[in-house]
Amino acid sequence: MNKRPIGILKCFSKEEYRQDFLNGNIYFKASGYFRKLEDTYRGDKNDGKKPIDVKLSEISIKKAGEVVVPNSELLNVVLGFDGDDKVPIFCCSALNYNILNCNGNRYTLKEEFIKEMQQFGKYFAYVSWNEFANKMDAISQAKRIGYEIGEVTYADIAKKYAKESLAVNNLIEQYEVFFYKDESYKWQNEIRVILDSPDGSLIGDNDYYVLNVGGFSNVRLWDINELNKVTFYNGPKNSDQ
Repeated sequence: MNKRPIGILKCFSKEEYRQDFLNGNIYFKASGYFRKLEDTYRGDKNDGKKPIDVKLSEISIKKAGEVVVPNSELLNVVLGFDGDDKVPIFCCSALNYNILNCNGNRYTLKEEFIKEMQQFGKYFAYVSWNEFANKMDAISQAKRIGYEIGEVTYADIAKKYAKESLAVNNLIEQYEVFFYKDESYKWQNEIRVILDSPDGSLIGDNDYYVLNVGGFSNVRLWDINELNKVTFYNGPKNSDQ
């Protein structure tokens, strides 16, 4: 969807969760999980939905070509699709120049990003993009599971959906809604992996699905309070911890 990041960053509340991830176990949460957390920093009641402020649109109800309910009398709506609460999603942050300060050949993480991450836990892990993407490709082929991966675009969601066509032509377009979030979340700098599960079978009665992609080796580990000391030289390919 977007230009590829340098790597992915993931924060964990417990060391054992981080180690489980490093061993290759990726936990995909059901998309409906994030809506249940709407009152927290993790949650978004409109995740995977299209909230429409009708006053910003030209929507009206017509019958035989005549307007029977004008725009001014319509209420705001939120659109979704059947099964939009059972889509398996893995969330992490993209290591890219959105969250990096540059001073010559020296790069550090921006304070806004660090502050945002402090809400998610203490234990931090970096995995190179090439390793992560290659493992996802390999496991998806081995298990015959399709997936979509991309960086989240942040926007004024109410305005976005009020001004564009709401038609959806295929499964990929249907999933695109999960790659747009309100700009209030922008410092999470999120990247998402979505598994194709049109019938919700991967999630089933659970609120998660575990996919083992094999252990990661090209990693960097920090505690959250060390992030302001992390420095990358000549771009983030090389780092001084």
